[in-house]
Parts: sequence; C-alpha cells; structure tokens
Amino acid sequence: MRSEIKKRICKHQYAHGVMDGTVYNEWQKLRTRDKLKRWGCVESDVCVLCNSEVENIEHLFFDCHVLKRVFGKAIQNCLMNRGVYSWMRECSWFSKKTKGKSMLAKIRRVVFCCTVYNIRKARNRVIFQNERVDTEMIYYWIRQEVLLKLFSFRCNSTSFLSLYQKWQVSSLSD
Repeated sequence: MRSEIKKRICKHQYAHGVMDGTVYNEWQKLRTRDKLKRWGCVESDVCVLCNSEVENIEHLFFDCHVLKRVFGKAIQNCLMNRGVYSWMRECSWFSKKTKGKSMLAKIRRVVFCCTVYNIRKARNRVIFQNERVDTEMIYYWIRQEVLLKLFSFRCNSTSFLSLYQKWQVSSLSD
C-alpha cells in the first residue's frame, strides 16, 4: 500500500513538473528484491549488502547503513551540507535542486545518476558475480565517473572549479 502511494505521488510530481524525468525513470527502472520476491523471481527479499532488512528503494538508498555514507558523501560533494533523509524527502529535494539549465543543476543530475548507477552495479556484482563490494569501492566508481563527466563540461566558473577540485580530492573517509 505504501509503495502504491509513493508511486502515485511520483507520477503526480512528474506530470506536474515537480520531479525531473531523470529521477522518475531511475526509480522506476530499479528492480529491488522486494519487487522480485513479489514477482516470484527470488525467495528472499533481504538486502544483499547489509543482510539485515528488506531491500526496497527506501532501504537501498537511504536506510541501508552500508550505502547511506556513500549517498551522503555524494550529496556533500555537490556543495550541500545536509544529511540523507527519507525517499520522499530526497525526491522532493532532488527535483527542486536539479531544475533548470545551470551548471550546478547539471552536475547534481550527473552525480545523482552516477550514484544510482553505481549502487545498482555494486548490488548486481554481489548478487550475480558473488563479489565482495565495499563502500570505498562504490564511492571510487562514483568519483571516477563524476570526474570524467565534469571534465567533459569544460567550464571555467569559480563555483565549477571548486566543485571539480572537491571531487578530485574527495574520499569516503573524509
């Protein structure tokens, strides 16, 4: 029931221009273990990264103690001093902070997509390749992709350069 309400809210926000299409598409594509169990594809819906709770979008990105640090560090590197909150609050924040054509909005969209992609990549490596993936490795992947994307922007504004430098020297243990 709760996921149905979230889905309706997302569709409403997307239809009325509150939520960016990127966010909506990324959330809808993700096949979490709770969905896979409902469809009869897997027997267990427990998160493969922390092995403690049911894996759904809320848990995977915002409640999982393994990934919360990674997502928080990505937010912090976008020049935002804030914590990681609930799924609905993050969707609302992200859609407000990434609207428009400004360089910072573009960078935040890139960071969000790289973070979602690499969390999915880590989860899939654990599930399908039986690899051990730690938070440092996930953050390293995110950092490398973000730096490559930022390098391609070739912008000379001071805020862009400070953001680029922040990502260059950044590590998860900071």
